[in-house]
Amino acid sequence: MLDAAGWAIEWMTAEVIDQGDLRQDVIVLDAAHPLAADWSGRRGTPTLLIADELPPEGPVQEAADDLLFLPLRKQELLARLERLHSRAPLETLRRQYDKTFASMAVGIIVIGPEFEIVFANPRSYEVVGHREETLSSNAIR
Repeated sequence: MLDAAGWAIEWMTAEVIDQGDLRQDVIVLDAAHPLAADWSGRRGTPTLLIADELPPEGPVQEAADDLLFLPLRKQELLARLERLHSRAPLETLRRQYDKTFASMAVGIIVIGPEFEIVFANPRSYEVVGHREETLSSNAIR
């Protein structure tokens, strides 16, 4: 399906996926793969899981940022890959700095390109006088 779609395709084994030293923009996993139940988390790479039915709870489902069911159309596959690819930089940044930001004494709020709150550490809620669940992206416009 991805031939001539502009996406570079690299076939990887489950061991490579589990190592976590990936440089790909997006990973596509097949839930029907015989080793799918043994795959661990995605390690910061956006992941699309393709399945014929909802896979059982576990690592393979937890690894997915998006779930696409068979039969699928090429346009839908490309749209989901583009969506995962476009959010990859913000998601990777958020995951890398979540713990660091959370422990800082200063309040930090990270704002996305559409003025949405991507991340806010606990101290930022204290500074602005809101609880986490009451501070919305609309409050910062």
